[in-house]
Amino acid sequence: MPARFAATANAFEKGIESTPPASAVKLIEGWEEALSKVDLPGTKGIERDLGALKKALDTEEPDGERVRTLLGKLSEEVTRIAARTDGAVQPKLEDLGEALKAA
Repeated sequence: MPARFAATANAFEKGIESTPPASAVKLIEGWEEALSKVDLPGTKGIERDLGALKKALDTEEPDGERVRTLLGKLSEEVTRIAARTDGAVQPKLEDLGEALKAA
C-alpha cells in the first residue's frame, strides 16, 4: 500500500485537476482493490464512492461539480477511517483526507 499512497500523493502534489482522467481511474482502481481486503467500518462507503468517482471521471467530459462533491465526501470518509487505524497508515490516511479536502 505504500506505493499507492505515494502515487496518490504525487497526483495531488502536481495538481489533481491536471491528472488525466484515465490516470485517475487507474489510481481509483488500485484503491478499490486495496480496500476490498480491508475489514474496517466505513470502507464499504469509501469503495462505493470511489466507484461513483470512477464512473464520473470515465466519461467524455467529466462533470466537475459531481467530481468535487465526491472528493469532498471521500475526504470526510477517509478522515473518519484514519481515526480507526494506527501505526504508519494513520498519518498517511490523514494526509490523504486533507489532500482530498483541498482538491
